[in-house]
Amino acid sequence: EGLQAAAAMARTLPKPNGEDFELAERHAAAGRAAWRVSDLKFSQECFEKGREAYPRHLGCWLGFAQLFFETNKDESSRRNYSEKVIKDINPNCSQAYYWTSMALAFRWKGTEARTAIDKSISLHKENVTARSARAFYFILNDQYDNARIDLERALAVNPSAIEALGVKALSAKSLGDEAGY
Repeated sequence: EGLQAAAAMARTLPKPNGEDFELAERHAAAGRAAWRVSDLKFSQECFEKGREAYPRHLGCWLGFAQLFFETNKDESSRRNYSEKVIKDINPNCSQAYYWTSMALAFRWKGTEARTAIDKSISLHKENVTARSARAFYFILNDQYDNARIDLERALAVNPSAIEALGVKALSAKSLGDEAGY
């Protein structure tokens, strides 16, 4: 209900008039709320309005990267959003490298994906999502000790991180450790 109310409220946001970071923030939040209630078209509109309000707003750019990746438009996600953030807005944006890595992995470009996820973590050591993704990579490559290190670090930051707990369960299952999941 709360997310639906937030998405509905966003429809009343004013039109951008020059650079307005606060308005971009509100549009980014509305875009995330719309995404969570599966209103993908409105989510996209919100992120676009947010970029109109403040063209370098990372939340809107990364919202697009996630939206396009998770709707199977991974190449668009990478080329038009996450890599554009890295090239034109913030070369040190950990989440942009994360979404680049996800898009590359989806295309079976493992070496490039691994480089991008490592860069994401090097820029933000506490990036739970990136650490969970790299732990998953390690499990797929039978590197369970490395996976354990990333999972311990991720869960130290957020003990209830669903992505880390899911990968931890996968690791335990792979190792036949029923107590671990």
